[in-house]
Amino acid sequence: MILGAGDMAALRDHRDENSLLQDWQERLEHLDNATFVLDTCSYLHLFRSRGEEGRRLSAAIDSVKDRLWVPHQVLVEFVGNSPTIVGSILQEAEIAAAEVGMLMQRLDVVARRQMRRIAAEDPRGKNALRNVELAVRTLQQVLVSAGHHGSDPEPALTAHAIAVADQVKDIMTGRVGPEPTASKWARWIEDSRKRVRYGHAPSWGDRKKKEPLRHSDCLIWHELLEFALGQPSGRAIAFVTEDLKEGSWVEHRNGRAVGAHPDLVHEMQDKAATPLIVLTPANLTAYAAHSESKRTWEADLGWGEEAPGGSLRPIRSFFAS
Repeated sequence: MILGAGDMAALRDHRDENSLLQDWQERLEHLDNATFVLDTCSYLHLFRSRGEEGRRLSAAIDSVKDRLWVPHQVLVEFVGNSPTIVGSILQEAEIAAAEVGMLMQRLDVVARRQMRRIAAEDPRGKNALRNVELAVRTLQQVLVSAGHHGSDPEPALTAHAIAVADQVKDIMTGRVGPEPTASKWARWIEDSRKRVRYGHAPSWGDRKKKEPLRHSDCLIWHELLEFALGQPSGRAIAFVTEDLKEGSWVEHRNGRAVGAHPDLVHEMQDKAATPLIVLTPANLTAYAAHSESKRTWEADLGWGEEAPGGSLRPIRSFFAS
């Protein structure tokens, strides 16, 4: 069997996720007490995911919401990119729906022609024709349930987009870090340029992007470092991303992603004494299912003297105004 480029990419992605899956399974003790941070693409993935996959990812994010924090850069990127993502999804759906409609019309015409020919020669052809018409209607219902809504998919997809936007708004409320000052932003950008120059994560992975987009991950990274300094000692940060390219958030061995980039792990440990774990959205979904099955959340109980006596409370965004 000859595999095409798309097949190879799918195999590579699956293999990468398996490696990362093993990585988080070895760190369950840290994850059960970790702060979760999703990158922009993980939130945007909710727009692209519909059906069962979307429901599982949505439920997984909701299950860790009380332990979730949002870098300001992620908010900025989400607000800037979500209209483009929604627009492209609608365009793709319209094209797909038009193609489905044409195929359905062609099937209907051919089926009717053939069944009428049979019916003229054999009375049983009438029953066959009715069966074909029933099959066509059933196929239409299946297509609708799979996300194809005839020639006008926009209403259903618009409702989906609004629901996702509402969910993300609910998730982010009270959990977004502060906008960095101009001087801090300039320092972080300069650090990112050095990382690009010397091949260091996470900026090296985006070295081919234009300015200032190539520095977005490094801005998120510096926010994570600053946030980690204010966390309780030893609490891990679980960073959820689909960005598995070399030189970004994950380490590559023999051409595959095998867990958090060691340079970032060491930097986080040295500067904030905080463990760093990198997950994919699929890992997060699997972890949420695992945690639900054993029901042993060790969620945030507050900060220092503020901690109440046993009642769970959301993670405090102590940067929020």
